[in-house]
Amino acid sequence: MKSASACCEIPTQPDERYARQAATSPVGVIPQDRLFTWDGYAELLSGIRAAGYEFLRFLDVPNAGTRSFYLRHDVDFSPRGAARMGQIEAEAGIRANYFFMLNPGTYLPLSVETLSILRDLRRDGHCVGLHVDGVLFDHDEPRIRETLRWFSECVQTIDPVISFHRPDRMLLGKAFTGFVSAYATEFFGQGRYFSDSRRNHEFNSQLKEQLTRHTAPIQLLLHPIWWEVGRDLAGYHRSLRIRHVEVVDRYLRENCPKVFGGIVDSARSAEELL
Repeated sequence: MKSASACCEIPTQPDERYARQAATSPVGVIPQDRLFTWDGYAELLSGIRAAGYEFLRFLDVPNAGTRSFYLRHDVDFSPRGAARMGQIEAEAGIRANYFFMLNPGTYLPLSVETLSILRDLRRDGHCVGLHVDGVLFDHDEPRIRETLRWFSECVQTIDPVISFHRPDRMLLGKAFTGFVSAYATEFFGQGRYFSDSRRNHEFNSQLKEQLTRHTAPIQLLLHPIWWEVGRDLAGYHRSLRIRHVEVVDRYLRENCPKVFGGIVDSARSAEELL
């Protein structure tokens, strides 16, 4: 199932800016004023690399004697944030793992914009799979496998890898046939898995401790929306609402211009409306 060539390749040598930063960055937490910012994210990546870890995709075969680090992103809210994260990683010569939902209430997974982001992420060497919600699939293995096949053959090529959305305990450590789960035993375990879920800050110091101990493998789950700069929780909420208004207006303008064109064109901007 695993293959080092299963995902697109990117240069193994990082951008010189990040190489210099990695050589000088100590292993440690991101300073509080840079946590959940793009600058802080680049600093985090440099610190992990400086600790001697190799960034891997879930389909990669680890090199013998290396410390494996699986960088994972569940895209629950912001494909645009995922695109920015992927760009930062690619510039640093780092491969990550991205998982998109089919039934989010916050973005359109089959829109031209989202599919373009998926394609660009794979082009830059990242692994791209599905973020599987049990509400939609009921954790049915054949249905998940068939959905991955359908998406790749009929929509856009993705990788046979998934992460579960709010997984049941029974799914932790479980192996599947025909696709890889981010919660498989080889990637996931107590003291080896950290996350910024609910925008918590604790992962920062917890990760530092395990990097210092040279724990391996490590899996770090980061959600792109939390790293979009300069927003408090109310700001995130407002941003999501604005994006929805923009999507509706664009659809009406492009598909129903004779009916809604005058209304949409004369309306105030989404930001003003909200």
